[in-house]
Amino acid sequence: MEQRQFSLCQDTQNQEKYLCLNKECYTSKKKQLHCHECLVKLHKTDKNSIKHYEEFVTFDSIINDLIRRNNKKLELYNQMIIDAHQFKKDKFKELCTLKSFSSKSSEFQNQVFKKIEQYVEESPKQLNSQVSLVRQGLQFQKDKLQFNIEQYLSNDTKFEDSLKQILEEIKKNIETYIASIELQDSQTIKKKTIQQLQKKIADLEGVKTMPKTDYFPKNITIFIIIIPMFYLIYTIQQLDTQLLKLQMKLDQQSLQILELQKLLIQEVKQSKKEQDNQIETLLKQSHDSLQSNNELKDILINNDSKLVLKVIQLQKKTDEEFNKTKNILQELIHKNPQKLDMEFKTNVEPITFNEKSEILETDYIINQIIIGQQLNFTKAELIYKSKRDGLTLNAFWLSMRKYGSTLLIAKFHNFQIIGAFTLPPYIPSFYGDYMVDGAKKSFLFSYTKNKIYKLKDDRFTLYSKYMVGPQFGQGPDLSLQGSTFDQCSSNIGYTYEYGYEKGESIIDGSPKIIEMEVFLLS
Repeated sequence: MEQRQFSLCQDTQNQEKYLCLNKECYTSKKKQLHCHECLVKLHKTDKNSIKHYEEFVTFDSIINDLIRRNNKKLELYNQMIIDAHQFKKDKFKELCTLKSFSSKSSEFQNQVFKKIEQYVEESPKQLNSQVSLVRQGLQFQKDKLQFNIEQYLSNDTKFEDSLKQILEEIKKNIETYIASIELQDSQTIKKKTIQQLQKKIADLEGVKTMPKTDYFPKNITIFIIIIPMFYLIYTIQQLDTQLLKLQMKLDQQSLQILELQKLLIQEVKQSKKEQDNQIETLLKQSHDSLQSNNELKDILINNDSKLVLKVIQLQKKTDEEFNKTKNILQELIHKNPQKLDMEFKTNVEPITFNEKSEILETDYIINQIIIGQQLNFTKAELIYKSKRDGLTLNAFWLSMRKYGSTLLIAKFHNFQIIGAFTLPPYIPSFYGDYMVDGAKKSFLFSYTKNKIYKLKDDRFTLYSKYMVGPQFGQGPDLSLQGSTFDQCSSNIGYTYEYGYEKGESIIDGSPKIIEMEVFLLS
C-alpha cells in the first residue's frame, strides 16, 4: 500500500494525519489535519470529556477505503458498458436472421446498426460527471480534504442504481426502435401492394376503350375487372390485420415495461419499509437495553448492605482457598519438578510442527498462543522463513500459495518480537481488499511486552494486496511494508484492542524487520 508523507506537528513531532469526521469539524476553515494528541486537546470539553472521539480517523484509512470503493465503482461501470455492447451484438445477430431485414439493402442495414450503436454510446454519457468524480477519488489529494471526506461518507448504492437504470434505458430504446422498424416495414409493404393493385386496375380499365370488334365480349371484360377488385379488397384487409397485430404487439411490450416499472417501484418501497422497520427495531432494542441497565443500576444502588458484606466475605474465602492451592502446587513443583514438567508437556501439547520456530520458543506458541487463545489446530507448517526464503516482499508472496489460517512472527532491529494470528487467509488480489473474520478469533501479540491485542472490528482484520506488505487493521494497527520490510509502523487501537493508549506503537518505533516466519495452521 502506498506510503504517504504527512507534516510533523511542531509541538509533538508526530505526523499530522488524524482528523474528525464530524461535519462541524471537517467543514471548518481551520486546520483539519492534526497529530492524535493535538486532535484530542482540541476536542476536550469543560467536563474533561472528549467530543466526537468515536469519529477520529487517519486520513490514510479514508483514502485507502475510498480507493477500494472507487475501484469497485469503475469495475461496475466498465461491466455495464460491456453488458450494453453485448446486448447490441445479440440484437445485431437477431436482426440478421430475419429474412425481412436481410433482404434489405446494405445501406438500410448500416443505418439501423448506426442507430442502435448510437443508443449504446450516448446513454452512458449521462454518467460522465459522476465517473469523473470517481476517478478524482483515486488520487491522493490532501489539498482537497473535504472532497475526499464527502466521497468517503457518500452512499455507493446511488451510483450502482444509476448504472442499472442506464443499462435498462439502453435496452428499452433498442427494443422500441426495432419494433418501430418492423411496423414501418409492414406499412411500406402495404403501400407498395396497394400501388401494384391500383396499376393493374388502371390497365384493366383500358379494356373498356377497346373497339366492339375486339375478341372479348363485354360481360367477360366486366368479369376481368371485378376479380382484381375483390383481390384488392382482400389484400387490404390482410394487411390491415397484420398492421393491427404489430400494433397490439407494440402495445403489449409497452404494458410489460410499465408493469416492470411498477414492480420495481414496489420492490424499492418494500425494501425501504423493511429498512425502516429494522432501524425502528434496533432503536427499540437500544432503548430497552438502556432502560434495563438503569433498572439494574437502581437495584445495585439500593441493595442491602448485607449482600455486599456477603460478597466481600465470599471473595475473601475464595482468595484463601486459592492461596492454599497455590502453596500446595508450589510444594509439588519444588519436590518433583521434572515429573510435573513431563506430565504437563505430555498432556497439553496438541499441535505438531514440521519445523520449529527460531524466533519464539515452542512452549510459548503452544501455551500462550494455541491453548491460551483456545485455537483448535493440530498441525503447523512453516511455509515462509526469511533465513531460508529471503527477507523480501517477493519471497513472502511466493510462499503464500497455500490458503488457510496463519501465524506470523517477526523480530525487529531493536529485538522486539511481535506477531499476528489471522483466521482469514492472505489472498494476493490485484486491487487489494480487507479480509473479514466473522468469528473474531484473530489477534496481534507482543512477546516482548507479554500482551495480546484481540480483534474488535471484524471488517478490517487483514488488508491483502499482491506485492504490498501485510496490513492488520484500519489504523493501521500493524503494517509491515517495504521491499525488505524496512518501512514498518504501528498504531494499535483502531481495529484491534490497545494496551495503554489508542494509537501507541507495539514495535516501539523500530521500522526494520531482521527475521520473520509464517506458519500455516490446520
